[in-house]
Amino acid sequence: MEKKYSSNNCCPEKENIFRLFHEISPAQIKVVILGQDPYHLPGVADGIAFSNKKEGHLPATLKNIFLELSSDLNCPMLDTESSNLLPLVKEGVFLLNTTLSVDSGQPLSHFELWEEFTSSLIDYLMSKKKNIV
Repeated sequence: MEKKYSSNNCCPEKENIFRLFHEISPAQIKVVILGQDPYHLPGVADGIAFSNKKEGHLPATLKNIFLELSSDLNCPMLDTESSNLLPLVKEGVFLLNTTLSVDSGQPLSHFELWEEFTSSLIDYLMSKKKNIV
């Protein structure tokens, strides 16, 4: 990982790779939603799948998440200007990308680095919490 970050522009910033794990404990997790990998544009990925830190940046998948929450689930619309999904995480939604980092502009470029980690993590969560969706 050190080599990737020292020789390439990577997303998210190194200090945000494990941000999701700092925002929610395993005991708080009610639902797991998997994404592919972080947004691969510089300055967008924030360490939480589908969420981003670029003001006004609303990718299609994130727009659909907001629409589903608003209409189908009768939930209040999240702050679409900030594109921040931290409120969902705080409610127990574990928004995990199966690949936690990526080279800028190259989707799935770090897949081999994370495949075993995320697979083991999902197995662990499912073995410890039988009521996770």
